[in-house]
Amino acid sequence: MDSFFAFIMFVAGVYILNAAVALKRSCKINPSIMRSPKNAAKRIRDTEGFAAYMYPKVMLFGVTTVILGLWYLFVLVFRNSFGTILTAVTELIVIVGFFVVLFYYMHCVKVAENRFAG
Repeated sequence: MDSFFAFIMFVAGVYILNAAVALKRSCKINPSIMRSPKNAAKRIRDTEGFAAYMYPKVMLFGVTTVILGLWYLFVLVFRNSFGTILTAVTELIVIVGFFVVLFYYMHCVKVAENRFAG
């Protein structure tokens, strides 16, 4: 089950990176990267400013999620070599690291929605 969570985390990171590239290239706001996907993307009037502000934050979130997912998956695959202490410490670091970056990202999305909404 842990390896499934690590794989899902990796795939989510790749999806977020894909949304970041689309945001940078075409200023297309993917509704799933917003706080409330139903209407928040429609409220953004200055899409270029939003894209310029949010691109580094989305990239940070995506890259961090990919790295944490791969790191956790690597430790789980070689669990017998690392031992249970390192596996538990890695699990704690991955969970705390992910939530720290997630809360920072959600704060940035809230600021961007307020700043660039019309």
